[in-house]
Amino acid sequence: MNPSNREVNIAIAAIPFGKYFGEKANRGVRCKTSSWERINSRILPVRAKASGNYLNSVISGLEAISAGYDEAILLSGDGYVAEGPGENIFIVSKGKLATPGLESSILSGITRDTVKTISQDMGMEVSERLMLRDDLYLADEVFFCGTAAEVTPVVEIDGIKIGDGKPGEITRKLGQKLSEAATGKTERYMKWLTPVY
Repeated sequence: MNPSNREVNIAIAAIPFGKYFGEKANRGVRCKTSSWERINSRILPVRAKASGNYLNSVISGLEAISAGYDEAILLSGDGYVAEGPGENIFIVSKGKLATPGLESSILSGITRDTVKTISQDMGMEVSERLMLRDDLYLADEVFFCGTAAEVTPVVEIDGIKIGDGKPGEITRKLGQKLSEAATGKTERYMKWLTPVY
C-alpha cells in the first residue's frame, strides 16, 4: 500500500457532458439533508480531489435519490452545512451571499472562488461562515456551484420550499455571468481561460 516510487500515468478523455442535472438545472433541484456526515480533514484531506473522498459523495447522493430527491446536502460532524456531494453551496439572504468556510470540511472549489469573485464584481457582499440547516430553510435563494453543476438553483430542501419555490433572480444572474465568463464572453475574466487547440 505504499505508492511512493511508483510511476505515475495519466489519461485524459474529453467527452460531451451536457448539464449535470439535465433540465432540472433550469427549474431547480430538490435536496435532502443526508444522514451521512461529510468526511473531515481528520479522516482524509478533504481539499484534495482524491478518488477515495468520493465514496462519501456517492453514498449520500444515492440516499437522496432513493428517497425521491435530486441531490444530497451534507453536514459536517459538528452539524453545520458543508456542501453537496459534488458541489459547493451558497445562500442568498436580503441580497447578500454566504457560503460555508473551509472549516466546514468543504472542497475549496475553483467554481466557488469564481462565483465569489463574480458576485463581488457585481457589487454583492459575500461572506464565508458556519451555516445551520435553518439558514438554508430561511434563505431567499439557495444554489449549488461546481465544475459540472455550474450554478444550479436549489428550490426545495427536506420538503421545505426555498423562497417561493422557484429559481431566484440572483441565482439566475450568477449562472448567466458564470456561463459568459467560462465561454470567453467577458473580457475581464479572459485570464481564467486556457485555449485548447
